[in-house]
Amino acid sequence: MYVRKARAGSSATHTWPHDGAVVEVPDDLGAELLSIPDGGFTEVRPDLVDAGDAGDAGPVANAGLIRLAVVAEMTEVRRELGEALDRALVRLHAELLEQLRKDLTAGGTAAPAAVSTPSGGPAEPAGVGPAGAGPPDGPQEPAAGTPASRRATGGKTQR
Repeated sequence: MYVRKARAGSSATHTWPHDGAVVEVPDDLGAELLSIPDGGFTEVRPDLVDAGDAGDAGPVANAGLIRLAVVAEMTEVRRELGEALDRALVRLHAELLEQLRKDLTAGGTAAPAAVSTPSGGPAEPAGVGPAGAGPPDGPQEPAAGTPASRRATGGKTQR
């Protein structure tokens, strides 16, 4: 039976020279090693071990090469995605600046963006009015047919 040990080490009769090494051991020893809880031993099918590689990395070497190839490919993919994202952000930035320039040079015909109130309803943006003057100074009279707002008068109320 072939047994892989997660960490390099040895038993009384066999040595795993590096992490993940595969070693051929007698079936009874293999069964004993596999029964150790959290011992780091796993059985490897014989068809996955190259002939003559017992004690060497065998499939572990191939797995290491595959892992390196995957890491290299992922590095390239991340680089390409980063470049694509950078190009998209530059294009978006240019489009937004162009739209802003068009809005500003349209002679002030564009309506200001609506602002939401805390309750979610629409409200006029601050400064809207004649020439952006804001709200008129002084007290305002309620419109005809509208109930007057109650204001506190004086400091104390009578009981």
